[in-house]
Amino acid sequence: MDLIDAEEVVRICSTNISSDIRKKPSEQFFLQQIRNNLPYSRAFSWRGDIVVLLKLPGLEQQTYREYLMARLHPLFSGASQQNFKACISRPFETIGHFADAYRQAAGTKRIAEEENAEDIYSFFDDCWIQDLIDGNPVAEKQQFYCEYCVMHLARQQTQKAAQQLKILYEYLNNDRNFTNVAQKLNMHRNNVIYHIHNIESRYHLDLNDSRTRLKLLISFEILKENFKKRLDKKMYK
Repeated sequence: MDLIDAEEVVRICSTNISSDIRKKPSEQFFLQQIRNNLPYSRAFSWRGDIVVLLKLPGLEQQTYREYLMARLHPLFSGASQQNFKACISRPFETIGHFADAYRQAAGTKRIAEEENAEDIYSFFDDCWIQDLIDGNPVAEKQQFYCEYCVMHLARQQTQKAAQQLKILYEYLNNDRNFTNVAQKLNMHRNNVIYHIHNIESRYHLDLNDSRTRLKLLISFEILKENFKKRLDKKMYK
């Protein structure tokens, strides 16, 4: 079946589906179900998984995540005893990027297995930083990548440091809006301002600089992957 031309500008993604299916006839039946239910797709068995290369339509009302989950869910629910897991790459523009899409889906699967993820769907967009860091042989990766301010606050493990870490994180994620941060953390606005100014002064930060804010946000993302057992997960909800 011709899926798409190698140079046609569209959006495609790769989905690696793992399951408890072990018998060849059952696997072939499921492959056929995919082909019947997912238009413009190519599905095949590869290294113990089922790989689906899917052409995405022009999506205006749905994200690509919603589109994929809406179409995969009926297939999975129809075989609920098979313990399906779908690991999904980012969309790419041509089928010529299939190798990259497959590597993303395979990397997502590896990370999901390492973390014993319970979700049926795992997306590369949610774990690309961890995938990037895992490719670097440096042992102390958080020390290697993270900004000193974030690392220092995280390692103190005191109530004040944890509070300032939360305030800084919310400040960066709420477009530096003191009022929104205060409401989210149930604090007085002046208290939030005090802590932000204190952090800026103590660590010699210029939070008006977009590159500084970007580096801090990336540092928080790295911490989310490498300090999950130490940091309060509620901070990231």
